[in-house]
Amino acid sequence: MAAPQIRSFKPRDKTYLNEWDLCLHGAIQAGAQHPAEFRMAFAQNKIAIQVETKNRDAKNNGRFEIVVPYVSAIGMLVALDELLKDPECKKIQYKIKGHVFFSGKRSDEPVQKGALTIGRDSENILYMGLSGKDITPIKFTFSVLFDELVIGEATSAQKASEFAAKVFYMSYIGLLPVVAGMNYAPPEPKNPQGGGNGGGSSWGSNQGANNQTSANGRGDQGGQGGGSMAATTLDFDSDFPL
Repeated sequence: MAAPQIRSFKPRDKTYLNEWDLCLHGAIQAGAQHPAEFRMAFAQNKIAIQVETKNRDAKNNGRFEIVVPYVSAIGMLVALDELLKDPECKKIQYKIKGHVFFSGKRSDEPVQKGALTIGRDSENILYMGLSGKDITPIKFTFSVLFDELVIGEATSAQKASEFAAKVFYMSYIGLLPVVAGMNYAPPEPKNPQGGGNGGGSSWGSNQGANNQTSANGRGDQGGQGGGSMAATTLDFDSDFPL
């Protein structure tokens, strides 16, 4: 009998961003024993937007991510805030774009590498989901993990969901600049012999690293450049069923 394949997936460095109680929790997926999770994590001066299915027999142990610049992570949170400000808005999509590398050559134009979909379901419960290559589309609804919000005699499910979404927004909008500042590492100079862009932008080296399968067996889908926010005209109900 052949020996089982050993997976060498290595998680991102631990910071307060990827604390368990900050995650959004979704339904238990096929082959998993625990609820799926949506989180952010610090990733070498960028931010990894992560979905974890908890299926340890799946690719990358069921962990998937898209690595984005700091400003794109902030843009995703602003998209959520826009939805919260407009009770009539049913769905917003934040498209994650950036240059990618194929055989060491940079793409001529930024390409879409994924999308964050934020919306209200048929009962006005807020949800969020990440879509992209190899990412299992999971709808993560906003809910308070353990605490309970009581307004008057009772709190509607819609109000509780909006409250949880605001807590998620405030938590990450406050933590992102702190964690990014505390963990920032000056990029390596492109020319170690001196001259050029020593200590400057790490655009070239980080781009290549983020779009190649790393030694830990994980293909990071990072990229320079932000995203674009717009009310989507596409029907994502097939990916994120109501």
